[in-house]
Amino acid sequence: MPKSEPEQKKSAPPASPEPTDAPAAEKPAKKFVPPKWAIFAAVLLVQIAGSYYLQKALIFSHPAGATEVKSEEPKEPPKEEAKEASVVMLDEFVVNPAETAGRRFLAVKIGLETTALESDKLFESKAPLIRDAVISLLASKPFEQLANVQYRDTLKDEVKVIVNEQFADDPVSRVLFTGYVLQ
Repeated sequence: MPKSEPEQKKSAPPASPEPTDAPAAEKPAKKFVPPKWAIFAAVLLVQIAGSYYLQKALIFSHPAGATEVKSEEPKEPPKEEAKEASVVMLDEFVVNPAETAGRRFLAVKIGLETTALESDKLFESKAPLIRDAVISLLASKPFEQLANVQYRDTLKDEVKVIVNEQFADDPVSRVLFTGYVLQ
């Protein structure tokens, strides 16, 4: 007995133009997913680079290492005066500039040129007052100002004024920086 058409359709396998052993071609291709350790390494690398940039740009924005400047002898010949000028050297000053939270320091050696008689005894008697005034002045200045080479002449004038305030007359005619290290 011949089968009816609807029965034939049910029993006959569907005719397909593609072979049946290619099921992989029907599935979409998988996207490449990097391993977890590679993602972690990439994130870590970005964090290290960012930290380096922040330290370099914000915290250590000035050249690494110390800035040391030695004062030079004056290029003009000294004026001939009736009294001979002498230089009184003060002990080294080491201060933290303002707004640095102790991360930076200034070490400076100062010489005071004077024509006063017995200048050693005169400055020795006022040494604590002079040191206190100079330390207060230097510690009140921000790092950027102290690093500016053009500002050093102004700083010398300010030191001269505060030292001369400690005396009745003005014995200091000039301030010399014989060592200036800012780090």
